[in-house]
Amino acid sequence: MNTLLRTLFILACLLGAHPVMAQAVPTVEEIAHELVCDCADCGKQSVDQCMNTCETGRKYAAEIAAQLKQGQNKEQILNHFADTYGEKLLGNPRPRGIGRLAPLMPLLALLGGLIPVGFLLRRRNRAQSRRQVAATSEDAKAAAAPEDARVAEALREYDY
Repeated sequence: MNTLLRTLFILACLLGAHPVMAQAVPTVEEIAHELVCDCADCGKQSVDQCMNTCETGRKYAAEIAAQLKQGQNKEQILNHFADTYGEKLLGNPRPRGIGRLAPLMPLLALLGGLIPVGFLLRRRNRAQSRRQVAATSEDAKAAAAPEDARVAEALREYDY
């Protein structure tokens, strides 16, 4: 129990020292890397790859720089782009609605498959144990009951 508490305390300390607490000021390239250019010329590259060659990429980079000068953080800027231009600009869509369950889907699928298999195995084991009990009781009855009436009569005659 004491070891468990120590382990939980260490995990809590490690999670408390998450890099989010000591956020550095993001650069234009960092934020542009998470945005997808929506012009027809770039082929859906990230904005940091096309901001030197594409007019739309330069526009987005200038907008990111202006928002950084205003003191906005990375999340605020990405939310602004998603709200202004749509979710299609985000390289990683915001987790909303069913999107929050997406990381859990493999686990849910595994449980969805294992639960019925577990019930089937449990039912099979119960039926097998019932058959074994029935077979054992039939063997006991067969051993206790004489097979032939003549044998039963002979046993009664020789009974003391």
